[in-house]
Amino acid sequence: NIRQYSFHDFDPNIIKLSAETQEIAAKIQKDERYNLVLFSESKDYYGQNYRYFLTTIANKAPLDPDFDDIADVGTLLIVNELGLTQADILASPIYELATFKSASYQQIFQTKTGTEFQIWRK
Repeated sequence: NIRQYSFHDFDPNIIKLSAETQEIAAKIQKDERYNLVLFSESKDYYGQNYRYFLTTIANKAPLDPDFDDIADVGTLLIVNELGLTQADILASPIYELATFKSASYQQIFQTKTGTEFQIWRK
């Protein structure tokens, strides 16, 4: 009966996630307070899969949106798995993005696996 159910294999897989988070961690300062937003097919804009792997790296964990004050953060990490344009990202109604629209520093880079990341700093 299993054949009748459709399962979706949303990318990225565990090995890819682990490698990408290592690249991200190298660009985040030790104990830097930052938040994370994910644009992906999964619609998990909190990026729980990335948060998990970043939390396993010493002194590189993102803020916990359930307990930490997200307005009091100087850095925002954007994971753009969908390949959205900058205009689409800026037009997004996500609160975390709205608080960073006037960020003075924006860095865009791609990981070795091809996923686009952006780091915005106030």
